[in-house]
Amino acid sequence: MNNDTDSNPNGSLKIMKREKFRNNFRRLIYRNPLYKYTLVGKTPKKLLGTPPEVLPGNPANGQLILSGILTTAGQKNSLGDISNLPENSSQKWKNEFHSFYWLSDLRAVGNDQSRNFARKHILKWLDAYSNWSPVAWDIEPLGRRLSNWITHFGFFTKGAEQEF
Repeated sequence: MNNDTDSNPNGSLKIMKREKFRNNFRRLIYRNPLYKYTLVGKTPKKLLGTPPEVLPGNPANGQLILSGILTTAGQKNSLGDISNLPENSSQKWKNEFHSFYWLSDLRAVGNDQSRNFARKHILKWLDAYSNWSPVAWDIEPLGRRLSNWITHFGFFTKGAEQEF
């Protein structure tokens, strides 16, 4: 019946301190160079299937993305150097970028140029964000990124080199 905030005006402060401690602890663990060795294991040789695309993308947005511009969360920013995102971009824009939701817009364009663009940016992302960072590896964009990569796998791997 009584939680930290019911009768204790300092309860919300305790919760904030606890959350801050958890976040700092996670950063300490995930940024540790030894952390990546805990992720070692067998990887599947192939995907057995992919989920259907529930919300089709917009080809006009896909064309804009191909020109190097991502418009989301009320902001229009360059996709030039993805390892150094625009400083003026909002947290929401960064989350959307890291989620790869925009693969559906490239898929709506559906040509080799859009496939190559997707592959190039996935590889750049993997190179730039292979180590943990608080924005790129936050649970919300992480879950959406995995979902989008799996959903659009057939699209962006079509015609790709075997190494990809």
